[in-house]
Amino acid sequence: MTTEDNLTTRLIRVKDLPKVAALHQRAFADSALSKLGSEPLRRYYEWQLTGPHDCYAIGIFDNANSLLGFCFSGVFHGSLSGFLNKNRNFLVFWMFAHPWLINNQIVMDRIKIALNIFRKKPSKKQPIKQEQTRSFGVLSIAVDPERQGLGIGKIIMESVEMEALMKGFTQMNLTVHPSNHGAIAFYENLGWIKVNNESDNWTGSMIKPLSPHYG
Repeated sequence: MTTEDNLTTRLIRVKDLPKVAALHQRAFADSALSKLGSEPLRRYYEWQLTGPHDCYAIGIFDNANSLLGFCFSGVFHGSLSGFLNKNRNFLVFWMFAHPWLINNQIVMDRIKIALNIFRKKPSKKQPIKQEQTRSFGVLSIAVDPERQGLGIGKIIMESVEMEALMKGFTQMNLTVHPSNHGAIAFYENLGWIKVNNESDNWTGSMIKPLSPHYG
């Protein structure tokens, strides 16, 4: 579909993933995935798009087909662990080919998390099923830093919220870094609520209850 100012909103395709990776690096220059490089990033988003998930990936493009913003949302099954498992050999090769990454603390912290994921053994006990609110997760959202403040993020979030409602979800959820005050304010202006915010140890979890009368 087409939005205001000749911007086009459409689903992200596999061929768009290099643009997704490049935009992620511009928007989150200090993240571990950005530090790893464009190809690991492309593979990460390819897993989210093509893996065993219910993924809704939306992007906003201009007339030149440049990607100005994107969001990967839905219900994910092993968004990180599945990516690491599928790309294990590639990531080992990539680290050996880029040895300077070993000196990057952000990357090494993520590697430790990855190792912990691989070490975990699945529990033999069957979990007790409890009634839970169906929640539609926002895994990643980014807007080109040079195009922020133009309403692109709001258009993306409205599209994601409508998709969640059409699929029958009653709640959305996301995690934001507690120090990212600009993003937190953006979400709160859209009706998002901090979860377990009573103490000083808020972890960045936010939810948004959905109304079936939205829009």
